[in-house]
Amino acid sequence: MLRITALALLSALVGSAAHGQQVDWIQTCDSTTIELVDSPSCLNNPLGATENFYHRVFDRSDVDTTNHVPGACGVNPTPVTALGLLQVTEIRVGIEDSSTEAGSRILRLSVYDNSASAMVPQDPVTLPLLGSVDHVFTDASLVVEAITIDPGMIVIPDTVTHVQLTLMVESGQPNGDYFFWGMNAQGEVPAESSFLSAPECGITVPESMAALLYPGVNGILEMTTEPVPDQPIGMNYCTPNLPNSTGMPSTIIATGSDLVLDNDVTLTAVGLPLNEFGYFLASSDQGFIPMPGGSAGNFCLGGGANLGRYDGMVQNSGATGEFSILIDLTAVPIATAPGTTPILPGLTWNFQGWHRDGATSNFTDGVSILFQ
Repeated sequence: MLRITALALLSALVGSAAHGQQVDWIQTCDSTTIELVDSPSCLNNPLGATENFYHRVFDRSDVDTTNHVPGACGVNPTPVTALGLLQVTEIRVGIEDSSTEAGSRILRLSVYDNSASAMVPQDPVTLPLLGSVDHVFTDASLVVEAITIDPGMIVIPDTVTHVQLTLMVESGQPNGDYFFWGMNAQGEVPAESSFLSAPECGITVPESMAALLYPGVNGILEMTTEPVPDQPIGMNYCTPNLPNSTGMPSTIIATGSDLVLDNDVTLTAVGLPLNEFGYFLASSDQGFIPMPGGSAGNFCLGGGANLGRYDGMVQNSGATGEFSILIDLTAVPIATAPGTTPILPGLTWNFQGWHRDGATSNFTDGVSILFQ
């Protein structure tokens, strides 16, 4: 029973990290209105539309100051940084008219890394694919379709500076199927940032609406992202430890990366009594000392030269019953001079949390991490 509770605490903490700051990648000044304007599409009447690709390219650095709420459209944006590893949670597509023999069709939405070409869209086959999703579009007109993307299906690395979002519409021949991109003439930022490519019409590379003699026409194709939650690393051991005054044991969770070069490990203690002080300990060895020094919990680290305390980073559990620190892998505390040591690839280190608990103290379980 206690084991299940500890795992439930882990799931709750990791799950909550997924709900980070959502950012809308938008370029149209009006991304909800669809007008009956000329929407270019490569056709072969009366056999239906040929294969068409609709594109937008986003500059990650100005998503929040220009594209999130376009300042040039008369709205002062509130900057929100779109940094780190991002996952796409929703894609929205404007539809002026979708008409098929079957009443619906499957279209593909794809996100590409366009960093090498900045704001100049490219033939998708030449770009690194970050992820794609096939979606069933029911016949409709003058609507914006919102497609929910499962977590992790489309992920944008933090090294990607420009993103190309592409809607691929397969050939509607010979069924006489058509698809016209939903557009308006309300302006977009940057200007002329809606693109079409259609190889069967000789448009082998994406062309802007202006180049196709449709100036001022803006297609609705946008997405929403949020940070990818930190993933647990390492293996918990000495689990569960003895209950604290909450009636349950506390748990240590390590998140981030086990790659030494990333230097990205966060230790979090959860399930603590409220408003109590504590800190983390580290050791290259595991051990087991039951209730040392009158503590109400078990000490699960080995002693000796490589036992260290993060007692210079004392935390308080506050109103949530948890605390965390980001540790520096280049300077892990140890008992002997010079007082710290770097963690090297191939080594295993172990961590545990200690905390006050009224008149006594207690420990979390331990976590063991093999670093790469």
